[in-house]
Amino acid sequence: MRQGKGSFVTVVSDIEGSKLIEMIYSHRQQDIVEVLMRQPLKVREQVEEVSVDMWGGFPSRYRTSISQC
Repeated sequence: MRQGKGSFVTVVSDIEGSKLIEMIYSHRQQDIVEVLMRQPLKVREQVEEVSVDMWGGFPSRYRTSISQC
């Protein structure tokens, strides 16, 4: 991972199962939604919670691809 302004990684994980699902090397909405939409619908339907950074753009990104969050 890189550190510094403008170098972000979005981490998608199964907290209960302690599994890394995806690392998205971006905070751009389009990039995040595209990667999340590649997950099978069955997987996306099982999402119960989303924990996000305090940055204001995150909640809308997850609602776009995982509607029950």
